[in-house]
Amino acid sequence: PASQLLRTDALNFEISESTIEQVRQAFHERHEQLYTYAEPNSVIEVVNIESTLYGRVDKPKPPRTAPGQGSEAAVKTRRPMIFTADGAQIEAPVYDGAKLGAGDKVAGPAVIEEETTTIAIEPGWTAELDVSGCYRLSYASASKEAWRRDAEEAELLSGSG
Repeated sequence: PASQLLRTDALNFEISESTIEQVRQAFHERHEQLYTYAEPNSVIEVVNIESTLYGRVDKPKPPRTAPGQGSEAAVKTRRPMIFTADGAQIEAPVYDGAKLGAGDKVAGPAVIEEETTTIAIEPGWTAELDVSGCYRLSYASASKEAWRRDAEEAELLSGSG
């Protein structure tokens, strides 16, 4: 019934049809104040109702990522990638982020593909997945120039350079 649309046990407060009519009239009056006209025969749609609730709940536990088995198990494929302004390509691994665990490290150049994001790890950087599920990136002591020389040397040795 319309006389019992909303009710709480603590307050025993009911919204009746007359209360709904008062809200409808107040809406049309305020609409006319703001916009200089009213449409009293139009249907009113309740878009949002705000409330504040109080109660005791258990403190949520932070998420914990299971320990990893090593990042190599998470490699999906390898593909050419560009990490330098000169456009030079290097074969780099692509990791399935869902298969990485806490403590697993991925050294750049590499890409980690997650369900909601993709993380590009540049040469000289390392990403480590922590127990909270966050990746922490750190810069290694090796410079990008050292990586670049190693990459050029690898190309020469493979015969593709």
